[in-house]
Amino acid sequence: MLLPVLLKAAAQLVAAEPGTQFILAQASSIDDNLIQALLQNSPVPVRVAHDRASEVMALSDVLFIASGTATLQAAVVGTPMVLLYKTSPLTYRLARWLINVKWIGLVNLVAGRSVVPELIQDEATAERLCQEVLHLLRDPSAYNGMKKELRQVRESLGEPGASHRAAQVVLAECRR
Repeated sequence: MLLPVLLKAAAQLVAAEPGTQFILAQASSIDDNLIQALLQNSPVPVRVAHDRASEVMALSDVLFIASGTATLQAAVVGTPMVLLYKTSPLTYRLARWLINVKWIGLVNLVAGRSVVPELIQDEATAERLCQEVLHLLRDPSAYNGMKKELRQVRESLGEPGASHRAAQVVLAECRR
């Protein structure tokens, strides 16, 4: 649902910033045929990297990223991003009615503030995405500010090994 919007935004970015290149980090759960069918009509070339999300995130200057755990993964990597999410109108209305949160991106939820822009539903357009990404690419203070905020989110998550530490706490309690 999002890839056509992303491809249109990519074309707009290339028009504004010639030489811009794109890599799509494809999860193994996504069918190759579906991706290739959509990329076949892409107005710009897009390389595909299978199961290499962290590497793609680390090599990128800015990310177009769908809401989900990938936003937190990108925060840990430290790459500035613009989050987008779009679903069917009925699903969106139902979710808005049932769930009352200020943000939907994990990075913003963990931070407790807006760290990355969220383009949700009708705001998730190629034009808005291109506008937000160009702002980051052309404004060093905005770009560096987001990198600093992402570093703070990463630090708030603690050191690696949280599962091991949690298991140690549970075992210690069981031994009592």
